[in-house]
Amino acid sequence: MPMGYFGISTPGDMAEESQGSEHRRFERFDVDCRVKVVRKRLGNISIHYGRASNISVGGMMLTVPIDLEAGETMDLEFNLPHMTKILRLQSVVRRRFGEYSYGLEFRDLTAENRQSITRMCETLSVL
Repeated sequence: MPMGYFGISTPGDMAEESQGSEHRRFERFDVDCRVKVVRKRLGNISIHYGRASNISVGGMMLTVPIDLEAGETMDLEFNLPHMTKILRLQSVVRRRFGEYSYGLEFRDLTAENRQSITRMCETLSVL
């Protein structure tokens, strides 16, 4: 099922900031998967674990017990439901929801990662 909007856009095509579902760039699908967050900040690397609650080809909603700032980038590692391959990709924080939930935008997706996420979303759309 589609979930909330968190300002996903692609380079050169900025989405209008809005809460309305009619302005979503990508359809969201409910998921529940563990996400490894690799944060590089001030020359230090820290690893944290959180959970994705929805995903689209443009990004995900992540809950992780750390304070993240809008615009902060991080590396993510996760398995999509019904797939064995671990996806490794970069994301940027676009919005914060509540105490520890964040809307993330995927950055520079490889064709293979984009295809894996698209395939999973297509599967979820028929369930």
